[in-house]
Amino acid sequence: MKAALASHPADSDFDALLRAARWADVCALYERGLSRDEKEFGENRVAYAIALIRSDRVKSGVSRLTPDLVALPGTAQSLRRYLLSFLIKDRRFEVAIAILNLLLSNDPESIEDLRLRGSLLGRTRQYEGSIIDARRLIELKPDDVIGHTAYLQLLLQSD
Repeated sequence: MKAALASHPADSDFDALLRAARWADVCALYERGLSRDEKEFGENRVAYAIALIRSDRVKSGVSRLTPDLVALPGTAQSLRRYLLSFLIKDRRFEVAIAILNLLLSNDPESIEDLRLRGSLLGRTRQYEGSIIDARRLIELKPDDVIGHTAYLQLLLQSD
């Protein structure tokens, strides 16, 4: 996000607040500290969406993560850094899957995101989707022993 947030004066403020996990402050800065034009900067919108999700305003945050925002440089890295591990630790698998769906719509060949989404789909007993991701992972990385093992395990679990 640092590279993505370097284009506007408020960006460094958002970056510092995100790094400090000051979610309420990010929300306050966006809601009360920015002009209407500043609120339109994609990088500011991404920071706000992250802060909303981390502040338990999940639906509002996820709905703001549009494909055009996910396509911005640095956004995928920020979503992984500030959201995915938190959501998984908090067992909010469905929200994590929704974010991974957005990431994969932007980069359908992301090995890391395919592997994680497939795992989460398996944890939520959505075996069909999990198997599809494992199969795709093997197509993209045929020498991946872990991918082949995961695929076979999913096939066994789904029966």
